[in-house]
Amino acid sequence: MLKEIELNKPLADRLLEEAASDKTIAMLRGTLKQNDEEAYEHCTAMAQIVAQCISLSEKDILEQSDNSDYNHTKQVETVKGALIADIGKAYLPFGLQHMHNKLEAEEKEIIKMHPLTGKVAIKSGGFSKIVNDIVLMHHANADGTGYPVVEGKIYVDAETYRNKLETKREDADEIDNLHVVPDYVWIVAYADRFDAMTSKRAFKFMQKSYTEAWANILEDIQNNKLPYKYKRIFGRFVDMNTISTSGSLTLTKEDTNTEDDKNILNPVFA
Repeated sequence: MLKEIELNKPLADRLLEEAASDKTIAMLRGTLKQNDEEAYEHCTAMAQIVAQCISLSEKDILEQSDNSDYNHTKQVETVKGALIADIGKAYLPFGLQHMHNKLEAEEKEIIKMHPLTGKVAIKSGGFSKIVNDIVLMHHANADGTGYPVVEGKIYVDAETYRNKLETKREDADEIDNLHVVPDYVWIVAYADRFDAMTSKRAFKFMQKSYTEAWANILEDIQNNKLPYKYKRIFGRFVDMNTISTSGSLTLTKEDTNTEDDKNILNPVFA
């Protein structure tokens, strides 16, 4: 009976609940909240968005580059990655992450190292490749201009890589330095940018509406900063949701569940 009840929960709720139940995830989340509450809230919002996008997608939307099946376990791992995507910010020099527009150029570069710091921080946690990839690569750009650049590796999407192969065959070194970002990372990258624009945080001078944020996402797709692949599914997410003035996710009437179900979308971590 219990299993039937669990299966009847919306997929987004089940993904969030299962991902949040991981004890190591909860411990890292506690560390992040203690050191950078803004990053903690941002990761929570990213995970909510990612879980909803997965629940809205058809089977082939989140397929892997190697055409392997994107099964439930991989879906949960993707949500786990979103929950701790910015864990590296917990280990930045004290106070640096709260300086916002007062940061010097050198300090901004330190902030940009948080994906690498995060990957080092979770190294002994026994996490899957999916979680490790998301922590390290969620600030990649499709055209290779994102960060971080680790040991000369430049992170790009599959289409950019194919184009480079066709136009740069004579430059073997450049091709060797390119690293294709897996599909599951890009849905987190979409969520990262969307929440960064719509959440009311001190880092920004002005909070964007979800319509303005979606326009910026479309511009990033046009400028090859985000891959085109997730445009349709993320557009569906935007269409089906509204964003409150606090930037938190608000379910539409047709997706509203019981109070217990809705609490899963706002998990509390110790």
